Amino acid sequence: MHVALGAILFLAVMAVTAVVFVMWVVVMLIQGLWNLLVGGPARPRPQLQARGVLDTVMCNHGRCHALNPAPARFCRRCGSPLQGQPAAATRRIAV
Repeated sequence: MHVALGAILFLAVMAVTAVVFVMWVVVMLIQGLWNLLVGGPARPRPQLQARGVLDTVMCNHGRCHALNPAPARFCRRCGSPLQGQPAAATRRIAV
């Protein structure tokens, strides 16, 4: 009796997981088609100027292209040195 109940519960959990996965795949396909047809993400990202970030520097390393604050020396996402900034880290000594 316990084995049958365990098997039924296992199958029920697997069925629910399969339904959720299929729904997720359908949503991802719809978003991908929307991006192809409209030419942009389904939900636009908030503007940086609205959050108060005015001076930014774009990372030019590979496919990163992350926006970083102007005084940053290294990219937040990939860690590569930003253009116009020295590549070597300076040593600061507190007195």
